[in-house]
Amino acid sequence: MLDAGHGDRILLGADTLTADGAAAPSASPAAPALLQDTAARLARRFGEQALNAVLVENPARAFAWSN
Repeated sequence: MLDAGHGDRILLGADTLTADGAAAPSASPAAPALLQDTAARLARRFGEQALNAVLVENPARAFAWSN
């Protein structure tokens, strides 16, 4: 989708850990895997700008509240 020019519409996410889960990260590997493995591969393949868009800019825009 990035190659096709849809980088401004892609969001990646994973279930967030609860306070209890934060003490035992192995209980929910999705969030650490996203931030460590998937993010690193995305940055290598598409660059830091695409990584920032997918993990920061696009979610911020998608979840922004407007009055």
